[in-house]
Amino acid sequence: MEEIKGATMNKEDDCESGSKIRCNGNRIPARVVLGILSFFAFFTNYMLRVNLSIAIVAMVKEDNSSATIVSRNLSSETESFSSEGDACFRSQQLETNSSEEYLNSFDSTEIGEQFEWDSMQQGILLGAFYWTYVMSGVPGAILARRFGTKFIYGAANGISAIFTLMTPFAARTSFTLLIIVRLIEGFFSGMTWPAMHTMASQWIPPHERSTFVTTYMGNAVGTAFTYPLCGILIDKYGWPSAFYVPGFLTLIWCFFWWILVYDSPNSHPRITKEEKQYIEDAVSPTLHKKKLPVPWLEIAKSAPFWSLAFANFSVLWAFMIVIQYAPTYLKTVHGFNIRAVSKIRKFRC
Repeated sequence: MEEIKGATMNKEDDCESGSKIRCNGNRIPARVVLGILSFFAFFTNYMLRVNLSIAIVAMVKEDNSSATIVSRNLSSETESFSSEGDACFRSQQLETNSSEEYLNSFDSTEIGEQFEWDSMQQGILLGAFYWTYVMSGVPGAILARRFGTKFIYGAANGISAIFTLMTPFAARTSFTLLIIVRLIEGFFSGMTWPAMHTMASQWIPPHERSTFVTTYMGNAVGTAFTYPLCGILIDKYGWPSAFYVPGFLTLIWCFFWWILVYDSPNSHPRITKEEKQYIEDAVSPTLHKKKLPVPWLEIAKSAPFWSLAFANFSVLWAFMIVIQYAPTYLKTVHGFNIRAVSKIRKFRC
């Protein structure tokens, strides 16, 4: 009897901590559900962001200048190889030739209507998203505190998905309309990151936040997933599918986000009492109901702040350049088609 009683007390202690999934019986803890949906929130958010980067390879007609650049590059490579008698270089030349044959083996297929956008127009189109993206971060945080992350993040991703679905229509209508669509997408997408920080402050105990923020890596996974997916879709169904599929997947995410996520444990109808109490005990000391003054001067004079800001800016600058312009670069400079761009990871130096 004492052993049974002791085991019962230990189980109750585990349930009081709220940190064990088994305390909810067969029910997954609410904050685990939040973490899963947070991962796919960033996953779909980046699908909507980078799909144009791969689709534009198929959307734009190849001009003569691009073909000339590719021809010159291949000629210079051939000359450099032929001038060397080393067996290693000859081996590399054979590998390069086989790679070129692989690329050229793809027959051109009907991938949808193409547009005569010059390099400047393409640059404007790819960059338009970020013009408004950088403007909406602070408003996104303010709106999330006032109206809740559930509404702000859900609406931001949902509206971005709707305008993504409109992209093929906008592209066929006018270049200006397409720019407007991308500006709107960028503005709403910029609200998502600060909004999720607000949600985490309400739901995630301080000692679990380092684990929760790993769900933000949905952005990297979404980016890596979108390139090959869009390459396959464009090759089989045309470039409009690169906007339709991510758009519909995001709307599906919105449905689950709306029915499963709540702004705080107090507003969640299905959370267990044990988990709710555990979160409130851990989070309440970190929340401030009154508005605290922002030490702007101290922030401006803080060397660690500027070091972190510069490092973050540098990383994001490089990351955004690669995900936005790499497909266009591979097509324009190296002559890769849509299938080759989507399968570029198969090549090794």
